[in-house]
Amino acid sequence: MSKTVYFLLFILLPVAHLKAQLNWQEMKHSQPTESEAQSLLRRILNDPDYYLGSNAFPSPRTGANSWQDNSGNIFVSSGLGYDRHGSWGLLDDLWKYNPANDTWQLLHGEGKALSEFVENTSTPSPRRNALTWIDREQSLWLMGGKQFSDTEYLYDLWKYNTRNNTWVRISDATKTNVSSVWSKNARNPEPGNIPGSRAASATWVDKDGRFWLFGGISRNYAKPSEDLYNDLWMYEPSTMTWTWVAGNNIANYKGIFPSKENPQPPGPSARSYSAAWYEKEGHKLWLYAGIGIDSTGKDVGALADLWSYDITSSTWHFVSGSTKLYARSEGDEDYLSYPGYRSHSITWKDKNGKFYLYGGQNKVTNNIVDTKTHIWQFDPALAKWHVLLTDNVPTTIAEGSAYSDDAGHIVLFGGRKLNRNTSQTYPTNQLWKINLK
Repeated sequence: MSKTVYFLLFILLPVAHLKAQLNWQEMKHSQPTESEAQSLLRRILNDPDYYLGSNAFPSPRTGANSWQDNSGNIFVSSGLGYDRHGSWGLLDDLWKYNPANDTWQLLHGEGKALSEFVENTSTPSPRRNALTWIDREQSLWLMGGKQFSDTEYLYDLWKYNTRNNTWVRISDATKTNVSSVWSKNARNPEPGNIPGSRAASATWVDKDGRFWLFGGISRNYAKPSEDLYNDLWMYEPSTMTWTWVAGNNIANYKGIFPSKENPQPPGPSARSYSAAWYEKEGHKLWLYAGIGIDSTGKDVGALADLWSYDITSSTWHFVSGSTKLYARSEGDEDYLSYPGYRSHSITWKDKNGKFYLYGGQNKVTNNIVDTKTHIWQFDPALAKWHVLLTDNVPTTIAEGSAYSDDAGHIVLFGGRKLNRNTSQTYPTNQLWKINLK
């Protein structure tokens, strides 16, 4: 049984002790009789509580695809991890979690871990770091993502009808590593325009029900290396058409920041694994950090810049942060200016329109990962970050799925777990909750 294990140096930097002390709680679930595979993994990972899931609870995973409907139900699909038999691969399943009664339901698939691509015309193939949206009819949309291999990127587009529990394939593309097709000019919708294969893009749904996509990572058969993008796309579900809105039609575009000569730069650099939020009041797309290209165009690393895209005026604005790679957070007693460099962060938004960012991976050097596990709150009205301290810290530190309800409760599922005894990280299926009120 092959597995991927990351070694992690867990670092908490001193920050201002702000007003509220919040408390994370792990939601424990009854476990069936321990299997031989689970017992073996517990010994290998030195984790006596490691749980492989069941037919009533999802197995451990990272890089899963997720959604939340208007009723507060959370949907989780695929990702990379272990199935309940202990096999390693991409998980073939779709789950629904009801926070009101704390129950999971397996909607599709068998939850098996697959290491080879399986083409299916009725359901999406297992994948990780795909692009997701939810439409006004509460259907789940899924596009692209990575296969088990790090060299194969998907392009297909699917829609899941939550009323009759069926998948429908919208695009007929079955190939991997499909190149993007741009129109001659941005904001000019032409037939055949497509963003191509990609994963780990930032995505949003605006108040008009349109889907948005920024950047991400991909590759094509002509090049042996992966490419990062900074193009912004809009998808109109009613007409099923893509429009290239902004950004560049070349890969690995460098960052350009405001200056006296150029007070309004064209937009963020090419990047992937960024944090993203939609602001309904200002009709803006917000984007923070990720793995991307620096301002010289020569280096790739962890970014620490915050941008907003004004949909009404069709313009990008640099808001705050640093123009350098691996910039750390700074600030005074009450407000820290920005969370610092990171990627693979966990994000959500509350009913008052404030954004939240938790954890994330900062830097990998010789298998050492530096992470931060504070909750950061961003108020778009003030354009300021605010640190929230907690009484305890979840062992989930990156690549999980988090959503909020109207009562201020946050649910965090899956992602990458930190074993504080061994400093290793690996996929988890832990379920955490916190009340931010």
